[in-house]
Amino acid sequence: MFLFILKPEVIFLSRSNSIFMLLIIICILLTACSTNTPKGVIKNSSIFIEAEVEQVLVKNSIANVYSGISRDLQVVKVYKHNSIIDVIGCFNDWYIIVTDEGYIGCINKEEVIPYIQSKDVKINDKLEHSLSKEEQRMLDLINHERVKINLNPLVLDITLTQLARLKSQDLIKNQYFNHYSPTYGSPFEMMNKHNISFIFAGENLAGNTTVEGAHEALMKSAAHRQNILNPNFTHVGIGIEKGGPYKLMITQLFVGK
Repeated sequence: MFLFILKPEVIFLSRSNSIFMLLIIICILLTACSTNTPKGVIKNSSIFIEAEVEQVLVKNSIANVYSGISRDLQVVKVYKHNSIIDVIGCFNDWYIIVTDEGYIGCINKEEVIPYIQSKDVKINDKLEHSLSKEEQRMLDLINHERVKINLNPLVLDITLTQLARLKSQDLIKNQYFNHYSPTYGSPFEMMNKHNISFIFAGENLAGNTTVEGAHEALMKSAAHRQNILNPNFTHVGIGIEKGGPYKLMITQLFVGK
């Protein structure tokens, strides 16, 4: 088993000679913990993934950066509430971060949350008026289920909805029913190609004669229900196309930002 512990003393990287040392440290960190995006786990027609964290936001009043993975070590920097910090790796309950001053240190995951910069929501608001009645009905059903158990309703995302529509069209055109598209690849590859940032992501697929029938079937499946009621998800895209063997082809794309 490989164990990585940063030395207690402060490390300072000057701009002129830091590149080589930083590359070595990052290589060690990548060996110590897996920061590559893991493959999604497929169950029935539901898929879920957790991505690597690139930035974190300080959620407490302050957050200490330590010289190693222990609160007993030296504090090299203190961040205030709502500060955004770059992450270069992780190890168990710690993020490995680098400050603007060039310090490398560790911050406990209890003091921060993953951060992704929000997009302009005005465009998303306009999309709601262009949803089909079936798509709007599906959105309402999803959020009704979430509100029932005191979860925040999902925000409709314009890009996710466009991708969900493309996926449903592709399912009908190429006559398959799978999370991996011969045209677009996996849903996560599809999101990455369209510059959608996420910490968590998932996809539900359904074929049914009615929206209500599809929703009922999804909620009866543990894997699909887990995506619909996942507290980590914040945004959703819904694409419903008419056609195919089921009359309605439905794609739900979820992300957590």
